[in-house]
This record gives sequence, C-alpha cells and structure tokens, in this order.
Amino acid sequence: MKKRIIFVFLLFVFLGVTFFCAKKVSELNKTDVVALLENINQSPLAVEIKVEESGINIERGKGRSQYLITLINPEVSFSTAVYKHLDMKVPEFRVPVNMGNMVMAYTPSKKNLTLKSVGKMKCTLALSELLPELEVKKAGTDKEPPEVTFNYSLGNAELEGYDLSSLIDTGGKSFEDVLTEFISSNKNIKVRADGFAAGFVIKGEQGGTVSFSIKGMESSSQFEPELFKAFIQKQDSAEILSGALKKKAPLVDVTASFNGMDFILSLPGKEIQAGYEGAGFFYSLKPSRHGDAFDFVSGWDLKSVRAEGIP
Repeated sequence: MKKRIIFVFLLFVFLGVTFFCAKKVSELNKTDVVALLENINQSPLAVEIKVEESGINIERGKGRSQYLITLINPEVSFSTAVYKHLDMKVPEFRVPVNMGNMVMAYTPSKKNLTLKSVGKMKCTLALSELLPELEVKKAGTDKEPPEVTFNYSLGNAELEGYDLSSLIDTGGKSFEDVLTEFISSNKNIKVRADGFAAGFVIKGEQGGTVSFSIKGMESSSQFEPELFKAFIQKQDSAEILSGALKKKAPLVDVTASFNGMDFILSLPGKEIQAGYEGAGFFYSLKPSRHGDAFDFVSGWDLKSVRAEGIP
C-alpha cells in the first residue's frame, strides 16, 4: 500500500512538472518578439525589422520548444554604412524594403532563429534622393541629370539554412565578429523564389525603361566560410586554402535554375523584347582529383530564346 501511495505521488509530481514545463514553453508572446527584433536592430550589421504588435502571429513549430513567428507588413531596411568596415567606398543611405509577410522559426532555449520565407517584397529607390550629389548640374551646362529610379519586387521565396541567430545578441561585439559568425552559420543556403521582377526607369530627354522578370527560380550555394573570414579580418588566406585542399572542401559551389525570364528595353520610338525558357547555370571551385590545386568548373544550359524589335 505504501509503495502504491509513493507511486501515485511521484506520478502527480511528474505530471505537474510536465504541465509546468509546457506552460513555460508557451510563454513566448508578442512582447518577446518585439524585444527579439529590437536586439536584431541593434546589431552592427545595420539591419532593422519593425512591426506593430497587431502584425505578429505566433504558432507552434517543430517540437515543443520551437515557434513559427509570422510578421505581417514588417518594415525592413538596411544601411550601406556597414561597407565602410570593409574599406569599400559606398555612399551611405538606408535601403527600405516593403514586405507583405516574413516567417521565422525561433527556439528560445537555444537562441536559434532562422528565416523560413518572405512574401510580397517590394522596393523602390530614387537614386537622386539617395545620392544628392547627382542633382548637381553638369559643369558648364543647363541640363539636369536624368532621374533614375530602381524598382524590384518578389512574389514569394522559401529559404533553407538562412540563420539569423548570430544577430540576436551582439552586445559588445564588433562588426567583423558579427559578420564572421553570420557567414559561418550561412554556408549552405537553398532558395526557391517566384515572381521576381526588377527594372530601371530613366526620365529625361533620352529616357526609357529597362526591366526583367523571372518566372521561377531555385538555387543552392555552398562556400568555405574560413576564406571569407580571412578576407573580413584581413588575414593571410594561404593556410586556409591549404586546409581546404587537405579536407577536399569546395571553396564555392553554386547552382541555379530558372523556368524563364523576360527582358524589355523601351526607348523613345523603340522597344526591344527578349526572353528565354528553361535556363540554368552552375560554377564551383573545388580541389582537384590529386588535391594539389583548385579546379574551376562552370556550365549553363538554355532550352529556347526569343527576341523582338532588334534591328
């Protein structure tokens, strides 16, 4: 009888602990998500993700500790100021990106955050607004420089291996350290995208438009992060290349396929349309069979091409 009482007591304790743990796991709320995004916004990579609490949806993901976080109409932007850390002379401006939705998988206990998909992405950049010096008239003339606007949009994209965990807690870390961690955790990425379109609109005496659209795309990329880390931290890459040869690891391996692409060039009194169906390409930089050098291999295929309006 005594053993039965102990057994029942331990059973209740076990059920109580299980319920308590389950309750603790389900505590992720919209306020936590806002705080998570604020941490990302403070990273040296100058990426900002903002959204109203009403635009945050939280669902269970794989396992009891993972969540799927959906952001509705988030405001996403990044600053080109980060390029100065790489000694690249790029004008500083913030690039805004409008999105219909963004889905992330988050495991709080492991501080693991991955980007799963994005949808209805749009961006419009007026170069004269981003680069005020373009507004200056040409010396000795009364002509205004042409107004150039860049547009791009994306219907939807699904991603595998796009890890944002390195941006969650970057307190005290340098730009180089955070970028190195980010690159190391994103060495294998797969993307499936549809509805991509981009183009330039040029207004002026000889203005026109250039646009292209991609019907569907799949790509995968793999690279050796140590080589990029050496570039970022300005280290000698000879030892890294030697190590890659020994372990027979590819430095770069990229493949991509497209269902089709349309291209339109519109000029005063003239329009050129072109496109292709079923295209793909690949390139890689891998150790040779003997392991004493790297071989560069590339290739492409194309099913059909069409063009109209070419003189």
